[in-house]
Amino acid sequence: MFTFYLIGIMVFFLSTIMNFVSFSITFGVGLFAIFAVLRFRTTNFGVKDMAYIFAAIGISVLNAIILRPLVFESRLVMNILIILSTFILEEIARKNTYRSHRITFENLELLRPENQQKLLEEISARSGRNILRVKILKVDYKKETADLDIFFKV
Repeated sequence: MFTFYLIGIMVFFLSTIMNFVSFSITFGVGLFAIFAVLRFRTTNFGVKDMAYIFAAIGISVLNAIILRPLVFESRLVMNILIILSTFILEEIARKNTYRSHRITFENLELLRPENQQKLLEEISARSGRNILRVKILKVDYKKETADLDIFFKV
């Protein structure tokens, strides 16, 4: 969600600015070429990192374009909105971040749907974390073990 919102905000502001100035196709192709080089010629970045790079390039383009109708205050407002929305999105993403860990669990009886709360309580007690969700990956009935992904807040 972070990436979609941040890129959406940047595209909105870039499109708004581009309505004031006529650009050649070369300019548009150049913007996409930057991302092609970043994506295919360097170490692979994560989606969130690409959103930050796009925002940095977008802010640079917004500030570099010289427009008479666009005064300093409006540029300042756009920059503040972009940075503020990025901060808000980052805080929302940070608060809703879950980590997962793979474990091997021996008590197959607790894997039944009616024992889900007991399973969460036992794994929470063993791990010392507040386990919110458990995903069963594989059950080995011969060894009487199960591979589970456990999810907890960071």
